[in-house]
Amino acid sequence: MTAFTDVEEKDVGLLDTLPWTAQKALTKQGARFICASEPWKKDVVRDRHLLTGQNPASANPLAGSLLSALSAIPKGRRGDAG
Repeated sequence: MTAFTDVEEKDVGLLDTLPWTAQKALTKQGARFICASEPWKKDVVRDRHLLTGQNPASANPLAGSLLSALSAIPKGRRGDAG
């Protein structure tokens, strides 16, 4: 999974004021944390049914991944009336 990284938190001046960061909390709990090769780049990670985006730049590709995942669900399993 991915989320806002510690480097990105530092870039916006919050790293030293936060009691915890997503990156540290997730890795402490055993998550496989994946991030882009450089801060602020788009990064979307899919692990089965969980879709995560690293930062605001990831919003558009994350939405695209979500739409793709939803369209892959067989019509009878979507919960819709059609």
